[in-house]
Amino acid sequence: MANPNPSAITNPMWNFWLAFKALEPSVRMGGIYANKPGYHNKRSNLPKSDYSVRLAADKTGPNHAAAIDLSLPPAKMKIYSSRLLKSGKDMKDERGNYLREFYGTINGRSVVGWDFQSVTAATSDTTRTHLIK
Repeated sequence: MANPNPSAITNPMWNFWLAFKALEPSVRMGGIYANKPGYHNKRSNLPKSDYSVRLAADKTGPNHAAAIDLSLPPAKMKIYSSRLLKSGKDMKDERGNYLREFYGTINGRSVVGWDFQSVTAATSDTTRTHLIK
């Protein structure tokens, strides 16, 4: 299947989606590009104050969406979120070195997030009530 929007989605991001879908057939696409604040948008559409254009790595590379939302059944979401969280907390685990952050669930009820660059818990909740320890 061809990249549906090559002006906003890189081929490597689209290929990641196709490979993950082949690996995990229960996954559903939640979205890649969206004209809104954050990593789902193109850098050129964002104000310099947007959190997704603050890091040096955020300012390089293609001017395309840099996020993907994957929807999974609860049991699968717990498995993949647990793996991502474990990887983020283990400095010897290099799998997360290429990620900025993730949000998911490890218990099926609450959202957890991890910032791989600052090696800290992350939240999209501005009240910061969902931080994990």
